[in-house]
Amino acid sequence: MNYLWAALAFVMVFFLRRSFAELLQSHHWYARNYAGRETTFPWGILLVGVVAVLYALRLLAEGLNPLFIKGLIALYGAGFLGLVDDAVGDEKYRGVKGHLSAFFAERKLTSGLIKAVGGAILALALGLPADGRVGLLVAALNLALAMNAINLLDLRPGRACKAFFLAFFLLLLAGTRNAAVLLGLPLAMAVLAYFPLDLMEQGMLGDTGANALGAILGLMLAYDLTFSGQLLSLAFLTALHLIAARYSLSACIVSLPPLAALDRLGRPRK
Repeated sequence: MNYLWAALAFVMVFFLRRSFAELLQSHHWYARNYAGRETTFPWGILLVGVVAVLYALRLLAEGLNPLFIKGLIALYGAGFLGLVDDAVGDEKYRGVKGHLSAFFAERKLTSGLIKAVGGAILALALGLPADGRVGLLVAALNLALAMNAINLLDLRPGRACKAFFLAFFLLLLAGTRNAAVLLGLPLAMAVLAYFPLDLMEQGMLGDTGANALGAILGLMLAYDLTFSGQLLSLAFLTALHLIAARYSLSACIVSLPPLAALDRLGRPRK
């Protein structure tokens, strides 16, 4: 049954792609990508909408399941925070330090600060079932950092999707697979249907999609990994953010041949 729901997610996104592209074009929703090319965005709206519908239908068909309830909260909460940034984001301010400086020094409320504060609250709420304060803190940090990590990687065509796929398959191998199958599989199939548009620079996830992918990934980390596994994922995500704060992630990826090859995989040659 899980695979039928996942297949339905793929079919729905696949057949809605053309109509959704026309909707974005009719409202002039474009963003410039890394190469300065105008691309329709944010396609995360479609992914969030389709997968949220499937989670809700499973709740109606199979009864209350805390995972689907949290999945809905994660998709809508993270997606909304990302949509705020997509709609009114200001690239002048970068990083938590930049947004805090804008608020305290210039008395300016930025979309980035809204997303940071809202993301922290969302992460704490989603991590609540964890045992003890330490467990809650680790789960919440994994959720918050996973949300931002996908966002940090969404700078080249296909990169954020590939990162999500890689993390998803690793969790299928290393975790209990419960959240990965129930929450991650339908989202992965929805992303797979959208993936060619991202690779061909015909669409961008936007923060709406990147945040939603990261939030579901964070739930999978919290539910499918042991506490030791969560500590390892937290260490990796923290290291990734420290590197991103000091260096360009794109430059780091290009400098490492295996990562560079994976990054180019599927993208048209120029």
